[in-house]
Amino acid sequence: YFPSVATAWKIHEEPFLSNLGVFSNLKLRLSYGAIGSQAVAPYQSLSSFLISAVPMSDELLYTYTAPANIANRDLKWAVTKSMNGGIDMGFLNNRISLSVDVYSKQTVDLLIQREIPIATGYTSAAMNLGAIDNKGIEFELFSSILERGNFHWDTKLVLSHNTSIAKDLGGNPYLNGRQLSANHLTWPGNRTVEGEEIGLFYGWVVEGLIQVDDLVDYYNGDFNAATDAEGNPLFIPDGLDHYPGRWKYKDLNEDGVINDEDRMIIGNPHPDFIFGWNHEFSMGAFSLSLFFQGSYGNEILNLTKAIAGLGYESGYNSTQDWYENRWTLENQHNDENYPSGIDPIRPADVLVEDGSYLRLKNLIVRYNIPTKVLGIRKLEVFVSGTNLLTLTRYTGTDPETSAYGHNVLTPGVEYHNYPKFRSFTGGLNLNF
Repeated sequence: YFPSVATAWKIHEEPFLSNLGVFSNLKLRLSYGAIGSQAVAPYQSLSSFLISAVPMSDELLYTYTAPANIANRDLKWAVTKSMNGGIDMGFLNNRISLSVDVYSKQTVDLLIQREIPIATGYTSAAMNLGAIDNKGIEFELFSSILERGNFHWDTKLVLSHNTSIAKDLGGNPYLNGRQLSANHLTWPGNRTVEGEEIGLFYGWVVEGLIQVDDLVDYYNGDFNAATDAEGNPLFIPDGLDHYPGRWKYKDLNEDGVINDEDRMIIGNPHPDFIFGWNHEFSMGAFSLSLFFQGSYGNEILNLTKAIAGLGYESGYNSTQDWYENRWTLENQHNDENYPSGIDPIRPADVLVEDGSYLRLKNLIVRYNIPTKVLGIRKLEVFVSGTNLLTLTRYTGTDPETSAYGHNVLTPGVEYHNYPKFRSFTGGLNLNF
């Protein structure tokens, strides 16, 4: 049962305001409602089975059936209850208009694939857990900036800010995001802590690079000087991330050991605001449309940088910038952006970057050719381009992408993401 109700008051039609001649439109809005979500795969409340095969010899192949998931007969829809208050204003016969919306949403009985002990034979199960509070504000500004003769220029700006807080995690102090990679990164890079924003970046703090003259017993590893067949120095550590030139992690609890207890919140994937800005120009038969979009204040966990830009393992390609500036015995330094290499890859603050960007998302040019040939009433030629220009300080492939899509617990991670591609399109529109 998901009820809703809404009401509005057109104040500009009231006599006490209409006589002032200030507003072309002034309306107050208020609404409340509940909606449901069944955002899990089908049949998660029921036991299901998988069918597979196992070879017993070169000639024998046996088919078997095994349980595929744990049933949860108490599974139900998540429910979001929302309240919205807004105001619409128009001036100069609505040549300028502004809408402001403030909202608060509470989602309960969240549908989450919760990690469970692997001793059960499964890694996760669908459950209703906890509650999330979303609060935000949205602005929409429209203006017909210029109307002179047959030239028109209209613009529209939409800006929004949202904060998502994990109010209740179903008795868990925290929920980890998705394990990012079984081969490269065995620690989740996101953690949701009760009372904090969802999916914050979680990992280690790097405070420079390990130097040759550092403690011999650094992080329970030993630097044993040796030489290869050509007499070049080698370092044989007790642990791959203990080489000189590799990241030096901060011992947060000062117990003399670097382990999982030395992790902390290292970044926030959620923007301060996102925006879209559209411009429409027209003059006679020509028209031009420009659409910009972007975000400000969000951060990205750039794991692609760890794989391709910081010398992960000897068999991987790397960037020329890292290769030429990396720590070596001949080029010793303390710049954490140019270690000698990293293995294993740990989610660290060095990999967290500013993800703010401004992008020319779409450009369309149209021309209407006047014609009455063969009964053609309208002949329009158009050319469009997508993702034409991006301004950002982010060094990864694309500040707009996320490796795990809309996974609420693992936002803002780049891991071999394929970037948005630039495209161009041309065509004709005919009306008869």
